[in-house]
Amino acid sequence: DKLGVAGDNYLFYPEIEDRAVAERLMDTEMIQLLKRGNFPPEYIYAWHKCGFFHPNIVDSICKAIGWPTGPSRLSKKEIRQWNEAVKEYREKGGEIPGY
Repeated sequence: DKLGVAGDNYLFYPEIEDRAVAERLMDTEMIQLLKRGNFPPEYIYAWHKCGFFHPNIVDSICKAIGWPTGPSRLSKKEIRQWNEAVKEYREKGGEIPGY
């Protein structure tokens, strides 16, 4: 139920038998989509590192496409993990495959 969970990428490519290949393909496509959407690189880095989006970003995406927003299903620990990944990118930089 978390928007952007990497483990669900396989569902988008059921015709690809190798789950790892399907996940890499979806990961690459998602990074390109975020890049085209003018997401800051630190958000793309955090998504790639954590496998999910911060609740505020989910709300923004939902509003942009006309979906209802709701309470976050992320734990405080996951939100902290996201914020730490953004901070890490801003302080040290980071590699984003395909960016």
